[in-house]
Amino acid sequence: MADISVSAAAGAGFKLIGSKPVSVFIWGLFMVLVTFVPFVLLFGQAIPQFMDLMRDQMTHPATPPQLATMMPIYGRMNAASSVMQLGGVLTAAIINAAVYRAVIEPRNRGFAYLRFGMREIWLIVLYIAQILLWIGMIILAAIAVAVVSGVTGHFAGRSWGVLAGVGAGLLAIFTLIVVALRLSMAAPMTFAAGEFRLFQSWRLTRGHAWQIFLVALLLFVILLGMGIVVLAVERLALLPVFLSYVTDPHAADRFRAMFNQPPSDWLKAAWPYVLAIGIGFSIYMGVMRTILAAPWATVYRMLKGDAATA
Repeated sequence: MADISVSAAAGAGFKLIGSKPVSVFIWGLFMVLVTFVPFVLLFGQAIPQFMDLMRDQMTHPATPPQLATMMPIYGRMNAASSVMQLGGVLTAAIINAAVYRAVIEPRNRGFAYLRFGMREIWLIVLYIAQILLWIGMIILAAIAVAVVSGVTGHFAGRSWGVLAGVGAGLLAIFTLIVVALRLSMAAPMTFAAGEFRLFQSWRLTRGHAWQIFLVALLLFVILLGMGIVVLAVERLALLPVFLSYVTDPHAADRFRAMFNQPPSDWLKAAWPYVLAIGIGFSIYMGVMRTILAAPWATVYRMLKGDAATA
């Protein structure tokens, strides 16, 4: 039986980043261009109305905003959010497939391992199916916990009902975790086969759920540590701006004057910062996606020797 190296699997993303840094940056840039740029462009159409609303609120703070003024802004925000969600599903399939390709088929390079074919389409179908599956399972788990708690409380008393509900809830959470671990190879299997694979993962992961759990746990610790570091760097970078605003007695006046300028003037002054932020965000997104996706492709490579016997 094939074995899983927990540390090697959890750190596979870092190994890939070290060997393919340009590809990782291109993946992040692709995600930014497809997901966030359309969101910014659509939301940008609401900026003039938003600015008018802010001016009215600063001039007449006691007057609540009118519904007729808020609805167009909400409409554009919802449209931008919908486009961002669709772009997120599309980029998740394409970038995850690129990461899987870099791990499973490293010689199949192309342009940063990026493709859009049947493998990516099947990954999109898989992600939608997984979303529906998890929604259904969570609803069923919630109903089961409510039924167990209600029936126990009715016949044995409220205290026993609460205890039964807690026990049923813990059992439901444990069951969902086990299912998630056993189905964790669905995406790499779908990519490798070029066909829809979901429950086939259950057989491939048989006897390896505990090791896969350790991979997921170590990956969570890594991401948590990275999140803390990124948050600290972000706060330190914004600290001079905050201090200048607090210590400058004219900062509030300049802030009000900013809202009196057209958005085009903002873009002229801010484009170098926007470009720098875009590049930094592309690096961040590419790194995070690689760290998240590469371990599962690596686990699949470790387990695929068992595919015939499974």
